[in-house]
Order: sequence, then C-alpha cells, then structure tokens
Amino acid sequence: MRRISASGKMISCPNSPQFCSIEPNLWNCSRINSGVDSNKALARLHDLKIMLETKATDLIVKNGAVVGVKAMGKNGPVEVTATKGVVIATGGFGSNVKYRQKVNTGIWKEAKLDERIGCSNISVAAQGDGLIMAEKAGAELIGLADIQVHPNGTPGTGLMLDIKTSGRNRLFINTNGDRFVNEGAARDVLSKAVFAQPGQTYWLVQNHLRYPDENAIDLLSGRTMHDMLEQGRVKKAKDLEELSEMTGMPLDHLKASIEEYNRAARHEVQADKFGFRATHTDDRPMTEGPWYFAKKVPTIHHTMGGIRIDTNAHVLNAKGQWIKGLYAAGETTGGVHGENRLGGNAVADLMVFGRTAGRNAASAK
Repeated sequence: MRRISASGKMISCPNSPQFCSIEPNLWNCSRINSGVDSNKALARLHDLKIMLETKATDLIVKNGAVVGVKAMGKNGPVEVTATKGVVIATGGFGSNVKYRQKVNTGIWKEAKLDERIGCSNISVAAQGDGLIMAEKAGAELIGLADIQVHPNGTPGTGLMLDIKTSGRNRLFINTNGDRFVNEGAARDVLSKAVFAQPGQTYWLVQNHLRYPDENAIDLLSGRTMHDMLEQGRVKKAKDLEELSEMTGMPLDHLKASIEEYNRAARHEVQADKFGFRATHTDDRPMTEGPWYFAKKVPTIHHTMGGIRIDTNAHVLNAKGQWIKGLYAAGETTGGVHGENRLGGNAVADLMVFGRTAGRNAASAK
C-alpha cells in the first residue's frame, strides 16, 4: 500500500471496515481516477510513452519468442518492438458475451450468461483481448469455464453501483414480495438463487439501520445516500405501504418476509428457513423506515480462467514451456484463484504478479 501511494497518491485512508473480509481491510482510493494519475506519474518519472487510442491486436513472434506488439492506432497500424519482453495485463473477458458463452461449460451453463447479463467491469476493458492474442502466440488457456457471478449488478449494465449486497441488515426480496435466500450466503449461492426468481431479478431492501444519516459517506460505495437518491437509481419509501406501492410487491407478502427475518434478528428462532442466524451485534430487526431499495440483477464479476503462467509470471504453452519474452499478470491469467476467487484477492494477485512480471521482464537479457 505504501508503494502504491507513494507512486501517485492514490490511497486515502487505511483499514475501512466491511466488504470481502472479517477484519477491516479496505483501503479507499483518494478520488476517482487516482490510479490513472499514478500511472501518469510513473510514466513521467521513467520517460515512458502511453499510447492512447491504440488497440493492441497481435503479438509479434520470431523464432518462438515474443518480440513485440502489433496495434491499430487512430492514424493506422503501429508496431512496437520489445527490447526486453511483453507483459499482458489486459484484464478478463467478462463483457465479451460471445466469448463467455463459448467457454461457459461450468456451473453457469444453465444460466447461459447471454446479453441480458452485464459485467461489473467497464465493457470495453473486459473483452479478453490479451488472452486471445496470447493463445494465437501459442499460450495455453486454462480454467475458462470458471466464471464468477455477483448478485449486485445494476440492470442494463451490470455495474455494481449504489447500495451494496454485502454487510448487515439488508434483504433480498423478489418481485412477488418474498425472500428467497440467506443474504449472507456466498456470491455464487446468491446469484444462483436470483437466477431462479421471476425475471432473474430482485429488490435489494435496506432501511435506516444501514443509512442513519443520508449525508454520511457510505464506505462501500464512497457516496452518500443523498447522492444515490438524487441520481435516481435508489428509491426511498417512508413505510412498507409506500414501499409496496412503489415496487408492486404485494404488501402482505412483503410484511411476512420482513417479519420472518426479524424473528431471527430478535433471536425468537435460532435460524430462519433460509439459514439466516443473527450472530453479529449489528444484526438487528428491520422495523421502521425510511426504506431504501434498488432493483438488482446478477452480473459477471471476475473471470478466473485465462493465460497459464508460472510463479515467475512467465506465459506457458501446453507443454508447460515458457514462451520466451512473454509475461502476464492479473485477471488475464488463469489458475491463480482456482475455480472461485475470494473477495479482495484479485488485488493481491495483480500486485504480486504484476510486480513479478515487470521485474522479470525488465531484467531479461
């Protein structure tokens, strides 16, 4: 964290609580696009040229080694010669609908993952360009069917915006007004449950317990509830009657769903029928408004499959041999996280293997 912060002042405060862990572990970015500023600072420091509006298309291979990159710039084709090596760090393929359907032979094959399912990464940055180029150059691709789906997608885009599914005191309620899952279950369990609901969607419902002050910054989203409401993706109801009217959920079903949750939160039952247990001090009955709610859908969150590498970030072929001059790091690689990535571990992945790939490429002879 100190190394990243020193390079571009992109980290603001350590150890914010919640999200992906039991203990506080979240470091917030100081502002939007601070990572871009960090890269620009490093480029100036080392006199590097960042080629904007230039899309890499192919790796240049000579005598079995990667020696450069072909690209298409705004003024025509471009070729870049690599004096040391090429590092692929182009991310996953979550937004490439055609490609993800082609490789979707794993646990989501019944869900199809078609164009109705968005991606939590910006679409133009999650097309799998790097791993497709690497395969053409002889790299082996592994674990492509290992796709992580998250239940916190925004309809139409899949981006994970506004109120979050993690944390405490939140309810997953389908369009019939019924809860259908233990909200504290793993992401794949939650997503599978959502796929089984009418329209493959649900309402994420929270109340003042999560947002006692609408002007306070939410640590998970970095925004205030006032801002979320102003932008219209989150709605507010003063009571359950208004919540029912605004969403179309039957009031009797809605009240019964919340009361079932509250019985467990009040420890009147050891667990509800979905397995929810009020084991945390923040688990409290949700009885009063204001109520905050948003429509949510499953979204592609991470693709665990990709380019096969070794511990030195060398790109390997099907025989386990290094393709000389080629390195890879981050979500474009496969096998690092097994079949399902633990929340937050992508950051460790890209920091460890990004640094390893860069160092090894720079020291190559």
